[in-house]
Amino acid sequence: MEEAFGTVLFVVVGLATIIAILSFAASREAYRQIGRGGLTMDRDEAPRADRPIAPPTSAEGRAEIRQMLEARNARRARKGLEPLDLETEIERRLRELQ
Repeated sequence: MEEAFGTVLFVVVGLATIIAILSFAASREAYRQIGRGGLTMDRDEAPRADRPIAPPTSAEGRAEIRQMLEARNARRARKGLEPLDLETEIERRLRELQ
């Protein structure tokens, strides 16, 4: 019985090694696909331009631009720079977006 144990052990380990090598070789493409799906950005694909972004002409869009410029002016004031005129900057930004 003890003589058969060594033989069985080597046969099982050998078969497991062969199966592992074959499964590794057959699954290379599967490892490349890990993490890719409908919600991820695959590096192989070019970015899509479905539709152009519409400029924010609504009151909400103007409010967001105003908020961004007020924060920018606050940073400029902390640095000791002259603040920008908000209304002029808002109009300029809206013209750039169109």
